[in-house]
Amino acid sequence: LPKTMVLDGRTKGAVDAKIRLSDLTNMRLEKGRITGDLTLKDIDFKMDSMLAKLPMTTLTFAIPNTQPSRKKTGWLSATIGLDQLSYEMIDALQVRMGETTLKVETDNLINGNPVLTANVSLTSSEPLTARMDSMAGTIKSPSITAYAEYDTKDTTHIPVLQAQVSFDALDGYYTDIKGVLAKSTIKASISGGRRDKSIPWLSASIHSDRVEAAMGSDIAINTQKIAIDASAHYNKNGENVLLKWNPTLKFDLHSAVADLSSFTQQIKIPQITFSYSNKDFKISQSQIILGNSDFSLTGEVKNMGNWMRKKGILEGELNFVSDHTDANELMALISADEGSEETTTTASIQDEQPVSHEEKEANPFLVPTSVDLTLNTHIKEAVIFNEVAHNLGGRLYMKNGTLVLEEMGFICNAAKLQLTAMYRTPRRNHIYLGMDYHMLDIDIRELISMIPQLDTMMPMLQSFAGKAEFHLAAETYLNAQYEPKLSTLRGACSLFGKDLVVLDNETFSTISKLLMFKKKTENKVDSISAEITLYKNEIDIYPFTVSMDNYMAALGGRHNLDMSFDYHISLLSPLYIGVDVKGTFDDLQIKAAKCKYAQDFKPLFHHDVDTQSAELRKTIRESMRKNVKIQ
Repeated sequence: LPKTMVLDGRTKGAVDAKIRLSDLTNMRLEKGRITGDLTLKDIDFKMDSMLAKLPMTTLTFAIPNTQPSRKKTGWLSATIGLDQLSYEMIDALQVRMGETTLKVETDNLINGNPVLTANVSLTSSEPLTARMDSMAGTIKSPSITAYAEYDTKDTTHIPVLQAQVSFDALDGYYTDIKGVLAKSTIKASISGGRRDKSIPWLSASIHSDRVEAAMGSDIAINTQKIAIDASAHYNKNGENVLLKWNPTLKFDLHSAVADLSSFTQQIKIPQITFSYSNKDFKISQSQIILGNSDFSLTGEVKNMGNWMRKKGILEGELNFVSDHTDANELMALISADEGSEETTTTASIQDEQPVSHEEKEANPFLVPTSVDLTLNTHIKEAVIFNEVAHNLGGRLYMKNGTLVLEEMGFICNAAKLQLTAMYRTPRRNHIYLGMDYHMLDIDIRELISMIPQLDTMMPMLQSFAGKAEFHLAAETYLNAQYEPKLSTLRGACSLFGKDLVVLDNETFSTISKLLMFKKKTENKVDSISAEITLYKNEIDIYPFTVSMDNYMAALGGRHNLDMSFDYHISLLSPLYIGVDVKGTFDDLQIKAAKCKYAQDFKPLFHHDVDTQSAELRKTIRESMRKNVKIQ
């Protein structure tokens, strides 16, 4: 025995040996034949920093292993029975085992090659505990099998190692990471590659009835059934961990709950099944509750490897189905850290001005670059900014720093809406927004609530009340707080309505006197059809007609964003008389004037909304075609 080894205890049994003394002293045990059947009692073992105690142990072995059931001669067969084991490495590892059976079988030849192999199995009805520095674990009713294969002739070959661990429960920790697994089976293996035995190939799987895990106070996860099957092969030229190991993963999870310090609410996953490789990521089925949102996400994302190598874009199509979605919360979650940093000639002088403290603190959604994703949506209810939308469906494209909503239809505040929009984030404080917006049967008050900027662009809307049809096509740049930069604004809108309140009582009273309305005439219009163009600080209202009781009038003019305006009203029937309305709301000037519009005036529809809409859709098409590769 080594001089540093101390071994005390008692043994009883029989050992039969047939071997040359020279082979025995040089530990060439395979040259002879040795069998034994021993019982060891009160064994105390010490060597360097290692200590072990075995109150009762049985040992059966054979060298070489020539059991009739084996097709070839092995090097060793051994069975060890333990009533109890106490092992420790001073100031490091401590192990405690109850009643355990350990079997070991080895071979030294495979097909005539000098390859050493070993089969090991361990079963225990008692818990196995281990403790080492900042880690510890307890395994209840463990069953362990392992296989090892080592080529003694070619040491460049990666050894073959295979192991399987099954247990009723595992409870342990490593530094601030804690975990609990119930009724689980874990498999792992390592071997050389098929073509190059010096390149490691790894595989692992875990199937568990329940998992609890926590990482300090930052992450806490609790799941029911979970199944993970993974494999990996090494590539020394990979730029990051995923490209170095090229993992493939199959994941099936049920009833999971996650608490993250970065989220104020729990993430709940009733079910998710997906597969991953550096080629594609496929979600077969999923149910996720993320904060205030619940959704099912299925589909496929491709070109993962090239995207990570920055040699391609991330491509994919996903289906998003939800009962309730909080878009504000989800946008904050997936927002990029930086904009696309494009060089643009449309930046205004206003954009070059110093950024305010509020804008620095703002956190607008920035569209990720190098991404080409399509999202097909069907959402029963969605919170978007300050509004609640219902039955929302359509397509969302995210492509190279540009976000496009294509004919997204929904119902909001009892109005039917359809939105096509383009959102691009060149810089955090310079955000492009283009929209083609249609609202049917919308309440004017709700319209102003949904788009507060309309109160500035079209102050006359404050004088309307009732249902209307509204169409808007416009584009502008926004600051970090989503406020329009008015110097970049251009667009057109149209408004169609019936039975609207057109003016407040005081103003209506003044105008009605000048136009000689009947005293009983109500401040309501039978119908209105107006077209408006927006360009920077100027808003032009094309002449349109208003029907009110027996009266018909034509109205047109311009107002500016400083809230100064210049309108003209011509009463066409039953009298023919004109009124000019100028100034501001604080300094309103209303006076009789010569009629600008003929008595047979018919509004000329310019259809600027259609033109602006066509231009926006052309811009969207061109933006989407930028990354199309011609084969």
